[in-house]
Amino acid sequence: MKKFKDHLEESLRKPEALHLLRSSKYATIVADDKDWKVIGRGVAGSAYHRKGDNFVVKIFHSMDTGYKFWLKFCIANQNNSFVPKIIGKPIPINSELAAVRLELLESMSSSATSTWLLLYRWWVRYKDSVNSRHYSDLFHQYRQSFSLPDQKMQDFIKVMGFIDNQTSPDLHTGNVMMRPNGQIVITDPLIISKEIKPSKYSKEIETFLQSRFTVE
Repeated sequence: MKKFKDHLEESLRKPEALHLLRSSKYATIVADDKDWKVIGRGVAGSAYHRKGDNFVVKIFHSMDTGYKFWLKFCIANQNNSFVPKIIGKPIPINSELAAVRLELLESMSSSATSTWLLLYRWWVRYKDSVNSRHYSDLFHQYRQSFSLPDQKMQDFIKVMGFIDNQTSPDLHTGNVMMRPNGQIVITDPLIISKEIKPSKYSKEIETFLQSRFTVE
């Protein structure tokens, strides 16, 4: 069976496949291959899906430090239901671009969007309570009011704590999706980013980037 890297390299060799259009600021990726459809596009990357696959391929630019920080967090926390499941490892395409396979998710329904907005308000109130001298009492209240029975409150706190520790969060409803079972998943919550308070992720990030994205 071919590996994902072999499929990717074969696709990139096809003249009708993935073409890279570069400007002075960033690379935009456009799919002309009839089998791959663009399902999302941002400033520094695009997501593709092929009919019948249970995954998407995201191609992103090396300048997108926010996504690489997020990818590092996701790889280290695959048991956290709020992060997308990653299939295999990120693969360099060239010195500027890399690809990663992610689980296929759905756009949020109106009810899921409402739930997400309630969750975000919950997070704002929770943050305010952390510095309160009554925190131990308030924590029990927040645990009771957490609105997702199939997802853990501690997982949400961990994800949101990581995002809030970045200089450029981009956490809007367009960067939140859902699984078929209704679970909420945060997909790409950071712009070009740097941690406010150094954590284990900032200490490991250079080694991670070199091992995944440096092309000889």
